[in-house]
Amino acid sequence: MDFKDKKELFRTALINAGWYEGRSIKSEIENTPLYKMLPPKVQDFYCEFGGLTLHAENKLETMKIHSKFFNNPKAIEYYVPNTY
Repeated sequence: MDFKDKKELFRTALINAGWYEGRSIKSEIENTPLYKMLPPKVQDFYCEFGGLTLHAENKLETMKIHSKFFNNPKAIEYYVPNTY
């Protein structure tokens, strides 16, 4: 399988998880302290892909891109600067 095929499979998996061009959950997370601590590129990633659950075909693995912890005070307590 070449790169183009893999790229299309991944895009399909994202779409199946609820992603679409222009998707953003910024309004849901932008006013949280944790969001404001993250570097801009990480913020952008969470805005576009946060809240998605990806299932790998023929695998037992599931990847969740959690955004619910942005309102969890414990997440801020454990945040280590320069993690990203």
